[in-house]
Amino acid sequence: MELYSSVRHLKGIGEKTEKLFGKLGVYSYLDMLLYFPRDYMVYPQAVNLDVCIDDFIKNNKKDTYAAVRVKINTRPIIKNGVKMPIVLLNISCGNYKMEAIWFRATYIRNILKVGHSYVLYGKAQMKGSILHITQSEIFDERKYYNVSEKPLPIYHLTKSLTQKTVRK
Repeated sequence: MELYSSVRHLKGIGEKTEKLFGKLGVYSYLDMLLYFPRDYMVYPQAVNLDVCIDDFIKNNKKDTYAAVRVKINTRPIIKNGVKMPIVLLNISCGNYKMEAIWFRATYIRNILKVGHSYVLYGKAQMKGSILHITQSEIFDERKYYNVSEKPLPIYHLTKSLTQKTVRK
């Protein structure tokens, strides 16, 4: 392996991805090693729905990110919005209620299985007594604990290049 070898020689990088990295000035292994993150994020520890809602109410939180541990009791429903399909998932835990919303993501209906537990991480806000979480990431409960509370790099991107691709 030569430091000046093309990134194309890395596993999982083909011609298309090589061109995307080129737009960022990353052409060689050395460029890849020197391509530093612009920031880091840390996924918080997941909490149950009741704890999350109590925290929102107690601390008068507005729009903030939250990681909520939920068990799916019903299948998500798909509504046709004016410009796009909307996926809605209603979750309840005792007297606590949450609505998860995804836009243009009908595939989510097939991902979430009734009876399984997940962690939803996304922007959350209280609307009345219901917690709304929008465009959340979906994690298998066990997999979330592998990424939570650890720094995760955030890189500058170009169109069609994802954080997941750069982190590989």
